[in-house]
Amino acid sequence: MRDPHLVAGTLNRQHDTARIAAKAAGFRGPLHQDARWNEYDHLALLARYAPPPDGERLLQGLLDRALAAWMKDPEPAGGGTRPAFAEGARAALAELPAALGRGRDAVVFTSAGPLAAVCGALLSLPDEGVVALNRVAVDASVTILVVGGSGTTS
Repeated sequence: MRDPHLVAGTLNRQHDTARIAAKAAGFRGPLHQDARWNEYDHLALLARYAPPPDGERLLQGLLDRALAAWMKDPEPAGGGTRPAFAEGARAALAELPAALGRGRDAVVFTSAGPLAAVCGALLSLPDEGVVALNRVAVDASVTILVVGGSGTTS
């Protein structure tokens, strides 16, 4: 990595992962925090959009249903819209090149939701595709994006 610019969401798990990984890799730069890389509140989404019917305990199915309903809800009570959440992640990514300068790398410690939003936009996926990406994004996964003169690619 070329003098990496380190960014994490503000969640404890993101900050802790960034600190541990940076130390292990020998990265010495400061850790910048940006709440736009935070995960959505999955407990609030589940409570609002997919309360479990009697006996149902398959969390992934409930979460998929909740995400799909959130994506269609123009005015969710007590929280932000899915488009606003996704736009925050895309804006955070769009601003990274200015913070880097030419020839420098960034390492972002985030979660599945922002990652699915960014990659879904880059791949022009419909909502169902973003839900599928969210489902398969694994903790401690690595996604590489390249920013150049022709834009951002994955």
